[in-house]
Amino acid sequence: MTIQSPTHNICLDAKVVSKNQNTDNNFCTSLLELRSYRRPRSCSGCQIQRSMCSPCLLSSNPERELLESLFDDLPSNCINKHEITEILLNRFINLRSILSASREDMLNTDGITLEIYRRILLVKRFVSYIPYSSISSLNILSSWEVLVEYCRTVTHTQVKEEAHVLYLDGDNRMITIEKSASGTVDYVKIYPREIVKRILELNAISVVLIQNKVFGRSEPQARDQRAIDSLQSACKHFHVQVRGHIIAGPSGVYSKRFQY
Repeated sequence: MTIQSPTHNICLDAKVVSKNQNTDNNFCTSLLELRSYRRPRSCSGCQIQRSMCSPCLLSSNPERELLESLFDDLPSNCINKHEITEILLNRFINLRSILSASREDMLNTDGITLEIYRRILLVKRFVSYIPYSSISSLNILSSWEVLVEYCRTVTHTQVKEEAHVLYLDGDNRMITIEKSASGTVDYVKIYPREIVKRILELNAISVVLIQNKVFGRSEPQARDQRAIDSLQSACKHFHVQVRGHIIAGPSGVYSKRFQY
């Protein structure tokens, strides 16, 4: 959908990209498929473990399968993988909540050791880094759909609303992407002054504001629109451009680009 604006700033596009309803399962299944390629060399007298290379990994409950595969080779003094998985799912309900759990919440859960937490943290870092590497060297404005997919992926595990800012150089390439604010399950407050301060520190030329929604529709509410308007007004005084606004939520991804 194209929206024309009477002001100097023209919105090039404002759209919501529908999200696959089975994203959780697809995400888990993809990781399980990846693990299934780790096939140990066969040798006489060696039993290949079903959990590592069986095609049956693609089960109806990939979250449980994935979690159990993470804990296959824990030290003998730890509880077994089935018990760990049961503890995690009982405490945090699903993989999304497990990956977004804080260190304190995780280690305060009976039966969860530092070794278990480290393995979960490693998965979280992989999940975050892979999409990050896909945008780190791109011209963001000419690769907008890649950025939208990145936002969809990295916000998938968030259980509270957050605001992130993508800082761009003069070639529209990413300088860095940073969390600007963390809120509650249904609201995050944007602080334009802090964003402008960081813009000047990084010598950024333009920015993209990225938000997530934990539930509900991805389209911006009135307060989201006020936030982007305030940021544009603050940036204007320093000749910095707000290139876009992205909101990722359970119903899809809303994206809006601006031209100056």
